[in-house]
Amino acid sequence: QTAFVAPQLNQLLLRPSERRASGFSSLLVQQPNGSLARSEALVKEGGNPELRPETAYTSNLGFEVSPASLGGLTLKSTWSRTRYEDRITRLVNTIIDPENLPSNTRYLPDDDIYFQERRWINASLVLREGLDHEVHLIRETDIGSFDVQVRYSRTLHYDVTVDTAVDEPESVLRVATGNTPLAVVAPSATNALLTWRHRGLELGVDIEKRAKTTTSRANVTSVYTPPTVVDLRLTYSFNAGGLLPAPMWTEGSRVTLAVNNLTSSYGETRVSNADGDVLEQQNPDRSPLYGRVFNLSLHMSF
Repeated sequence: QTAFVAPQLNQLLLRPSERRASGFSSLLVQQPNGSLARSEALVKEGGNPELRPETAYTSNLGFEVSPASLGGLTLKSTWSRTRYEDRITRLVNTIIDPENLPSNTRYLPDDDIYFQERRWINASLVLREGLDHEVHLIRETDIGSFDVQVRYSRTLHYDVTVDTAVDEPESVLRVATGNTPLAVVAPSATNALLTWRHRGLELGVDIEKRAKTTTSRANVTSVYTPPTVVDLRLTYSFNAGGLLPAPMWTEGSRVTLAVNNLTSSYGETRVSNADGDVLEQQNPDRSPLYGRVFNLSLHMSF
């Protein structure tokens, strides 16, 4: 499979501007003796009409088994590998090596000054490889139909190259070290979707759990344990033969109650130093944005 993601309009059309860098936005150039020397620079910001679409190439290999003796049961297993090229990013390199310039920086010898593109450019590369396993069971009974899907996804590799001109691929799977600005990728995730339907009534429960991730920087280690998130959905559709008697004018209508993060669970972060002492968090995980949310909707057909 080949897929494309077009640049956003602001990345293309934002009015460009060119100026001399000053203060913290100027460049520090590495010297032969290892020291840093501040250098004047011209920087260009804004949109970039020359952006190319991001491109993804995906290969899949899998199998699906539905045993006749176990009607309604399906087993799936799939290996996939995706290479994302020309990823759109904005580089702001304030420390540069004149012998190994990043893709957004060039030296202008006539003016003895560096020129740096701080617009969006195509510079990044991502390589992901993983396995997905799925069990799907459908059962029809006297008390309704049951639909159970359990999916286990495991990421084998997740390598990111921030700037293909100067950087080497960096793994951000499970553990990230150094000063990487990249988010750590969980090595595995489990998702279960349970659905029961009977005479217009539908109850769905969605459960998701991801594995722990670790970030280590400057002798400080942060271990994040994601929450187990449970979403609940209860729907009643007004149709002939339903559980509840209803006027004919309600035919085809439905009412839905959805509860996201039913248990109001939050992730936990444990921060410790090189000696293993637990450090107090400056930014706690608990946020009302990720707590329990209720949604009641009514859909009517006329």
